[in-house]
Amino acid sequence: MYKNLDNDQSELFLEPIPKWITHFGFTLIIFIFFLILVLSFKIKYPQSITIAVDINPDNSVVLKTDFSNYTFLKNHQKINIIYPFAQQQMEGTIDKNNSWGRGKYIYIPIELKSNRIIMKKNKYILSTKGIIKINDYTLIERIFINRKKE
Repeated sequence: MYKNLDNDQSELFLEPIPKWITHFGFTLIIFIFFLILVLSFKIKYPQSITIAVDINPDNSVVLKTDFSNYTFLKNHQKINIIYPFAQQQMEGTIDKNNSWGRGKYIYIPIELKSNRIIMKKNKYILSTKGIIKINDYTLIERIFINRKKE
C-alpha cells in the first residue's frame, strides 16, 4: 500500500538541510523568542481617550464627560485640546476638584498652559475634542491587567 522511499528517488525532491540550520537553528529560535519577550517588556502602549471639550464665550475651557470616563481621570492630568478649524493643539491640565455635574454629564474646568484662545464675546459655545493619555502599559502589563479584571 505504501511505497518505500529508502532509495535515491527521495533525494530528487528533498534537498539536504543546510548545516547552519542544524548547528545554530535552535539557538536562533531561542534568541528570537527572548528578543520578542524583552521587547514586550520595554515597548509602551499608551491608552488614550477622546473627550468633548467646550470653549465658552468667556474663553474658559471646560471638559464635558460622562461618569464612565470620569473614573479614569486624575487631578492635574494633562490634556491635548485640538483647536477647531486649525491643526494646532493646546496643552492644559484638568482641575478635577472644581468639577460639577448637570444631567448625565460632568463638567471639569481645564487650565491652559498658554492662553492662545482669543474669541470675540458672543453667546455661542465652541465644541472641540481633547485627547487624554490615561496610562502607559507595556504589552505584558496589559495582558495581566485584562486577566485580573476577569
